[in-house]
Amino acid sequence: REITSLLVKYSSPRGKFTVPAMANNSEGIMAAEPSIEIQQLIELLLPAISVMKSMALLVMIIAALSMFIAMFSSLKDRKYEIALLRVSGASSRQVFTTIIIEGLLISIMGYVFGLVLSHLGMEIFSGYLSENYHYDFTGWIWLEESWYLLFGALLIGIISALYPAIIAYKTDISEILSKK
Repeated sequence: REITSLLVKYSSPRGKFTVPAMANNSEGIMAAEPSIEIQQLIELLLPAISVMKSMALLVMIIAALSMFIAMFSSLKDRKYEIALLRVSGASSRQVFTTIIIEGLLISIMGYVFGLVLSHLGMEIFSGYLSENYHYDFTGWIWLEESWYLLFGALLIGIISALYPAIIAYKTDISEILSKK
């Protein structure tokens, strides 16, 4: 059996400089300071982390745009139904509120679906990591940052529904009903 690694604790601050120098000058052994190695690893990963953050931001922007397009095209398809709601006694404020609530519900459903899918995917991936690399991960941990994601999803839902809701609010009922 061989010793492949050894953790050395220094009894004095001076040992932090002399012991690694002695080890690196000897043949067959090498010293590594964990804090320095971790810092170098972080510096190596920073560009990848930056790219991943940019991609996540791009995905959020695309999701917000697609939600806006879906809400807007849904409004175009339902103009007649909205006019019928108004004729039935719904005020333009109620129609506005209904469309905002629809945007919120869509964003909440997307948030829940994305959260469940990501946690399930991490749980499946953790089995692979545990089996092949002996890393212990789990997908069933709730992070506080998930609340920020919920807030972001709700904000995207409101912003995406705002313009279609304003259009529905300003809709002229008689013009729409006369076209049908």
